[in-house]
Amino acid sequence: REFNFYTKKERKTHFELVHGTEEGDNIISAPSLSQSIIDMANNVYSETERQEEIEGENIDIRMTSMKEDNTSIRKYGLFEGTYSANDNIVYQSTLDNYVNEELRKRAYPSNSISFEIANTKVCPIHDLQVGDVLSLYLKQYFEFKEEVKLLEITIDIEKDTANVIVGETLFKPNKPVRIRYAK
Repeated sequence: REFNFYTKKERKTHFELVHGTEEGDNIISAPSLSQSIIDMANNVYSETERQEEIEGENIDIRMTSMKEDNTSIRKYGLFEGTYSANDNIVYQSTLDNYVNEELRKRAYPSNSISFEIANTKVCPIHDLQVGDVLSLYLKQYFEFKEEVKLLEITIDIEKDTANVIVGETLFKPNKPVRIRYAK
């Protein structure tokens, strides 16, 4: 496996990438949007159990938390998920905060958008780095307008363009797995 670590992460939302509007496109061509619900959960449950000594007795203390995003449930249906909490959590509010954050991350589908951009003053491609956050508006894709993280960039020096992938998930084609069984 290969792991890439990027230390520089900037908010470059002043680079506004627009496609499919009446005013015209600025520098984007051939966008494609992929959405994944594989890890989606709009109803998240967690429980934790620990022992605490009170007046010389060991008492089992169990805390549970469940949060849901009703807007996501109405739009996509119910997707249940769990969060594996640390057994050392002492306060209910801490468990609730962890479950809320897990719900925030997983309540909606993961997006991956790929497109080609031209090198212009509007968005100089040599100023972009993996991890930067950009403002993206794709009118033809359900009025998709979000700040997105740059996941991958490949610069074509001859055409002075860059192939870019932004979003939360980097979709890569899986290689076929061959398993040979012996008798």
